[in-house]
Amino acid sequence: NLDESINQFDELFSDSVAIRTDQDEPYGAYLSGGIDSSVTTAYIKKLHPGLNLDTFSINFTNPDFDESAYQNIAVDYYKTNHSKVICSDADIANSFKEVVWHAESTLLRSSPAPMLMLSRLA
Repeated sequence: NLDESINQFDELFSDSVAIRTDQDEPYGAYLSGGIDSSVTTAYIKKLHPGLNLDTFSINFTNPDFDESAYQNIAVDYYKTNHSKVICSDADIANSFKEVVWHAESTLLRSSPAPMLMLSRLA
């Protein structure tokens, strides 16, 4: 039944987030603006309402890939301490050699390049 499935998801996801956030070390959340990262941010704030949560996003200069409007909705709603990197096509091309070096393997797509840029914020 749907209600049982919703309750089970809520319990399992709450437990999963709690295990990863009940610690003394600082942590933050990647916020893409999609459902998964927005729900993760929501659960962190639900479990730790007084937390000044750091969130991190990638914005793209290419409007076909940019989801900053959705990121901003989540940032404003959850009142997070937000940082972002702005990534252009040239940034991806210029960092690709370094990305391959860090990956130590062949890459099938370019998404690790912006993630490398984002990791430097944390």
